[in-house]
Amino acid sequence: MEPRLTDNPKFLMLGVWSLVAMGLLVGTGWFLIAGLAPPYHPSADAPTIAGLYQENYQRIRIGNIMLMFGAMLWIPFVALLARLLAYVERGPGVLTYIQIISGTTNTLLFFYPGLWWLTASFRPERSAELLLLLNDIAYLQFIGGLAVTLPMLLTLTAAAFFDKSKNPVFPRWFGYLSAWVVVLFLPGQLIFFVKTGPFAWNGLMAFWIPALALTAWIVAIVIVLRKSIKNHFPEYSPNL
Repeated sequence: MEPRLTDNPKFLMLGVWSLVAMGLLVGTGWFLIAGLAPPYHPSADAPTIAGLYQENYQRIRIGNIMLMFGAMLWIPFVALLARLLAYVERGPGVLTYIQIISGTTNTLLFFYPGLWWLTASFRPERSAELLLLLNDIAYLQFIGGLAVTLPMLLTLTAAAFFDKSKNPVFPRWFGYLSAWVVVLFLPGQLIFFVKTGPFAWNGLMAFWIPALALTAWIVAIVIVLRKSIKNHFPEYSPNL
């Protein structure tokens, strides 16, 4: 007989909806209000970048406060993933702890770039070179901080492949999807070497393809998690 989750399903669903809320908050704040996406061209000179902050500092402030609160909403989602991985492992194991550490670190990858952009917009009268530096730090961390993200995705890939139960939490197709997202993220590491072309931080391979892959992954994991929770709590399904 397979073990059952004993958690309150409404608390589990909190992790799912927090991810949805985070996506809306980050998308609205970072894309629409702050205007930081598509990213400013990494080859732009210091006066150009300084001018962007001087003209849009209020919008950048508001949008990045929203980005930092989005980082807060990542926490319940990571807690849900860790709980479900513990279920797959029949108790907290290596995958669970990797997920907790990697997921927590990823929270900082949303929080600190927002803080750097806010720092740049806090005193837009700073020298152009300092504004350029803060802008570089923010984008390089936000788009290039892949090393601590990969373990989070790889634990879910492993869980999908090794869970042999009748109703796996993470189906095998989701494992393949997570693995492909990792592959599509890897070219983004070239942002540290180039300032123009498809591998620059605003390019096709470093920004647009990873952004689309991440969006597809978020939609997929929301579907997967809702279905998995309902499978384990069928009596609560109408209320989820």
